[in-house]
Amino acid sequence: MGHWLDERGYLPDLVLSSDSERTRETWALLSTSLAVQPKVQWQRALYLAAAQDMLDVLREAKEAQSVLMLGHNPGIARFAEMLVQRAPDHPRFRDYPTGATTIIDFATERWGDVDWGAGRVVDFIIPRDL
Repeated sequence: MGHWLDERGYLPDLVLSSDSERTRETWALLSTSLAVQPKVQWQRALYLAAAQDMLDVLREAKEAQSVLMLGHNPGIARFAEMLVQRAPDHPRFRDYPTGATTIIDFATERWGDVDWGAGRVVDFIIPRDL
């Protein structure tokens, strides 16, 4: 997934991640493929977080144009689904398997202004597609 992100120029300025061992391992693997290493914030609030809790954390992001969030199901799946105006045409989007990645664009300059249904899906992939 890291190669996929890097090859397409989907490079985050900031990573907001659950502080779990699994998300730390995921980030360690992902980050080795990225040309640029972003700042990482380990957030206890994202551990098994509900979608609303994830939105609250995202809204607090500062000084970053691009944010990568690492979380856990079922919250991360619901979070992605609720953020976008229209789901991508992919059979696995709704169940959001491990490693699923959605690139979302928001028509706002501030993370604090992001709201449900405001995002446009730019890309979506799961590890099995690679």
